[in-house]
Amino acid sequence: MRKIILFVMVVSITTQLMAATFYVDPTNGQDSNNGTSWKTAVKSISTAASLASANAGVDNVFVKAGIITATGALKLTTDNYYGGFAGTESKPEQRILADLDGNGTTDAWEFKTPTVYQVNYNNTAINGAAALFDGFTIQHKGERSNAYMSTIIVPIGGTIQNCTFSECNLTYTAMVIANGGCIVKSQGTVNNCLFVNNTISAAIAADTKISPILDLVLTNTSNKSLASGCVIRSNKIKIDNSAATTTCKYIRGLAINVSAVTSTPKSEAAVKNCQVYNNDFVYYGNDSSPIAENASVAGCLNYSTSNSVVTFENCTFASNKLTDTRNAVLLVIANGKPEDPMQYKVVNNVFWNNQLTLSATEVTKLIALTSSSNQNKGTVVTNNIMEIKMAGNWGADLVLDKNIIDLGKSNTGKNGPAFKRPTTVCGIPEDDSAAKADWALTSASYITGKKL
Repeated sequence: MRKIILFVMVVSITTQLMAATFYVDPTNGQDSNNGTSWKTAVKSISTAASLASANAGVDNVFVKAGIITATGALKLTTDNYYGGFAGTESKPEQRILADLDGNGTTDAWEFKTPTVYQVNYNNTAINGAAALFDGFTIQHKGERSNAYMSTIIVPIGGTIQNCTFSECNLTYTAMVIANGGCIVKSQGTVNNCLFVNNTISAAIAADTKISPILDLVLTNTSNKSLASGCVIRSNKIKIDNSAATTTCKYIRGLAINVSAVTSTPKSEAAVKNCQVYNNDFVYYGNDSSPIAENASVAGCLNYSTSNSVVTFENCTFASNKLTDTRNAVLLVIANGKPEDPMQYKVVNNVFWNNQLTLSATEVTKLIALTSSSNQNKGTVVTNNIMEIKMAGNWGADLVLDKNIIDLGKSNTGKNGPAFKRPTTVCGIPEDDSAAKADWALTSASYITGKKL
């Protein structure tokens, strides 16, 4: 028995020793180099990915600051990819952060020496099975007709963190129900990422599915999909259904959406500690569909028999502007079997100063809770702060408690939330106030004592 244990230990140590670090210098590197140091760095991420793939173990790929341009897809391997290096570091934690936007806070994605990945490609730009993708600024421009396109797809077990998605310009034309797209489609984890100044445009040819920015996916195999610590601000979403004659029911969460597949095993999705503010969402309708019926800032419309759990917790949704969408902020719907229900946990969120403009007469909702039958066992909606009352009723099994609905529309004064430095307009400001905003609550806030 001792010999067997010793053999296992030797194999384990050998595997760890075989793991390596490969270096990328987009300015001075050469793809003919061996990539084993900054001095012998390769030039492209794809070359480093090939070197890592040929090497045993989970390797690290360090990418120096600079601008990387691409016109095709980047396929990642099951390794760890890090950007934001100055070119002297030996560990990811040695990368230097700085308050680049001048808002008084140094965020996890603010690298003093950023690695910018610019890709012009009319399809999904980054995919594969990367274990970790950390510290990149990604700019993706693409146009796709009647087909799916994302900027990056995060697989089950994968993590993307400390990244910035900025100036992505994705255009979809002739979209039908099976198509759509988003900046990030994740079956894994998205931590501490910034989505800013992106433009998504979609022209609809049929009642299509689209979740433009961040889509968390519950899959056919049990998984946990998480978005945490993300900021989504100053993005422009335009969905044009004016040329079609169909209704529009499948447009989901315009900033954050949770998608489910019918008959999935039990899975979990969570959106925690995220801030979504100063985004501009516009829908252009037609006579039969003047509004986007199920569109909202965040949404989850699960048609599932999975007994899955979806959580929205400790998030702030503020100063978003929506035109001709039915639901202002959060829409959650369950249509599974009563014996195997979806469970929602909407806890400790702030909804404030979101503007909904309708060209047609329609009921406006802050949080819409709807279900065709008693399918919400285990659902909890509690300790949320909002300035208008939510709509919807799921019956006696819904735990609906301690939600505050007398929040003032002004930041200060009676019942004002007293955010530290909020923006004063809805939608995208003309100045840099969104970048310098601080949505934390002051100690004098009316709602501080009411938050968990």
